[in-house]
Amino acid sequence: MPREPYIICCDLDGTLLTSSKEITSFSRETVKASCAEGNRFCIVSGRPPVMAGAYYKMLDLDTPVISHSGSIVWVPNNRQILTEHHIPKEPTLDYIDFCIEEGLDWALFTFDSVYFPYSDDRNIFYDEYNALARTWQAPELTYQSGLTREQTIELLEQGVYRVSVVRPTEDQMRALEAYFPLHPEITFVHSTRSSYDALPFGVNKWEGILSICDYYDVDPSCVLAFGNDINDIEMVCNAGQGFMVENSEPQLLACNATLIGSNDADGVAHAIRSFVLQEQ
Repeated sequence: MPREPYIICCDLDGTLLTSSKEITSFSRETVKASCAEGNRFCIVSGRPPVMAGAYYKMLDLDTPVISHSGSIVWVPNNRQILTEHHIPKEPTLDYIDFCIEEGLDWALFTFDSVYFPYSDDRNIFYDEYNALARTWQAPELTYQSGLTREQTIELLEQGVYRVSVVRPTEDQMRALEAYFPLHPEITFVHSTRSSYDALPFGVNKWEGILSICDYYDVDPSCVLAFGNDINDIEMVCNAGQGFMVENSEPQLLACNATLIGSNDADGVAHAIRSFVLQEQ
């Protein structure tokens, strides 16, 4: 009896993408081969939809995408939104006031735009991404610096998916971690070593994957999940089979996941070749 097709759920940064933010030709060919056998490959990312969309186009996918670490699950081909969750206005505004008082580098994310008060590093990062997007003939990210508190309130009323804080100092990290329990209605995630995300309550990548399972009417045991970072823990731990790349954060060891090669060694592609395509 043939097995059920897998839903292959894969993080981007640090997992599928190399350190230079590229997908190798070997990885692209492997994803294509796995899909040709009836499996479904889904991007699961903390990135905004448009920043995941360039890679979606590169991989020639037609599956749902999880963006903002699960705050939105959507199908790019027809822009169908499967699930979406917005961060609550009042506690988020309090959190932003706290970020301003602490001098933190913070930003708000809507569907395809990012807004922040001012940050040279963010300006450079988003400029570099848009330069890459142009070479790929993919949509560019809209971003705006100089965000005011009045504009922040307007954006929160319209719907914000995520608030990010990047590169806090050790003192700022301690202040953040002391602050988080004050707002249990927000999910705070230490998404990487140098960043924190504020998300709608209960949002994580695994919850987004469950909505994809509902979309395809398949059991979650058919999910293969690949990750490397702290915000990948839920999906790697709960998937039918979890995989962690060699460069993963040590917290993922708690998932008892299968250790594979690093992101710079096509670890995901080699695992798919072995586990899914069953090549020797």
